[in-house]
Amino acid sequence: VAATVAKNDIVVCTALVMGRRAPTLLTAAMVEEYLANLPLAPSTRNKARGVGRLAIDRARASRRWREVNPFTLAARAKEPTRKYETLTEAELVAVQEKLRPDRRRMFRLHLHLGFRPGELLALRKEDVDFNAGTILVHRSHAREETKTGKDRLLPILASVAQDLWEAMQESGSDLVFANADGQQWRH
Repeated sequence: VAATVAKNDIVVCTALVMGRRAPTLLTAAMVEEYLANLPLAPSTRNKARGVGRLAIDRARASRRWREVNPFTLAARAKEPTRKYETLTEAELVAVQEKLRPDRRRMFRLHLHLGFRPGELLALRKEDVDFNAGTILVHRSHAREETKTGKDRLLPILASVAQDLWEAMQESGSDLVFANADGQQWRH
């Protein structure tokens, strides 16, 4: 649904949502009713709503739609909150015991600070400031920015400060976690 609408224009969008009704008859209530009856997950219905909103916005910009955008006024479908299963403390200890010693530090930093794998592998010593108690996350594995393109300043938690210090002392390069050749680890 979303790909079809994105490739085409307002005519396809309104035809998709309302059959063949005239675009000026399209209201937020009609959009909500149509989306609510789609046999899709709420998040997918919200994406379809967003594509419809974009199509109408483009039509408004080219003056082919003069009314208020009904997709903007239509309410988003309520998405269920995801429930994440987490490991117990005993399970975490058991996992760490199975890891190579040089990977245990990386595991704890992932766990406690929420690094993405590429961010941790790209972490440089200059990004760590023990005096300020912070880590600047601003690059990822194969690029000079994070996945989201946004920098993050993380606190150095007491639970991982020693791991971070030891990793920096043992690394023979400007990377916090380098392989034996002083290069970045591969995922």
